[in-house]
Amino acid sequence: MQTLARAAVRSGRTGQPLPDVWPTLAEDGVQFRRAGTAMIAGAPGSYKSTIALNLACKWADEGMTILYVSADSDQFTVAKRCAAILSGDSTKKVEHSLKEGGYATVLRRLSSVHFEFRPLDMAALDLRLRAFEQLYGHLPDLIVLDNLMNCVDSPADFHGQIEMTRDLDAMATATGAHILILHHTSEQYQGTEPPPRWYIQGKVTQFPRLVLTVASEPAEPGQLDLLKIACVKNTNGPQQADGKRYTQFFVDPLTLRISEIRRG
Repeated sequence: MQTLARAAVRSGRTGQPLPDVWPTLAEDGVQFRRAGTAMIAGAPGSYKSTIALNLACKWADEGMTILYVSADSDQFTVAKRCAAILSGDSTKKVEHSLKEGGYATVLRRLSSVHFEFRPLDMAALDLRLRAFEQLYGHLPDLIVLDNLMNCVDSPADFHGQIEMTRDLDAMATATGAHILILHHTSEQYQGTEPPPRWYIQGKVTQFPRLVLTVASEPAEPGQLDLLKIACVKNTNGPQQADGKRYTQFFVDPLTLRISEIRRG
């Protein structure tokens, strides 16, 4: 046993926030923390993976090491999206030259990111972490799971999803990594604002320390889409479970770059 004060001193980087990518989100109390889990949930096409890839690109530039499990997107799709985000070129332009060796220099900026392109259950994920440690000499700073439903036996296996979020939270504590989980919300929700917490499929919000729901509004051709991110659970800051308090961003649908909307 130890006192709480001594435990805090010995906790090291546990709970330390990762570098802020979007200060307006941090101003609203949303921070991704080491040794903790976060979930981003939304309907198909609501830019969940785009958010995760933008974060991964920014954090890789900050020197962080990352294990990114892309269970529902193939190598070419992820490479195309990352090259567009990093270069500012459209995904259409990237696609024309990527298979001919174009954008290799751009993608080298992600040399600290190890991608897996198949679903991993907890046992397989543990093996990948051991391999990652052998490769880099330490465990990753960030683990991204895109997405939860692909990594259990069946999309309808809600018990398995809950068990996996519990195990991922324990893994985050044991490794000191931040674990970011992407997940779906119910398609019954038809609003233009981020869905409330209770619309997240499988009611799997017990264990993640931070839960964000997202929604997007497509713009006219040539314009920027609107992205809304709501914090519906937050053990370290403000939250609003109904999703009606949210932070807005722009998304360029051509380059997939996310930008802040300046306040005031």
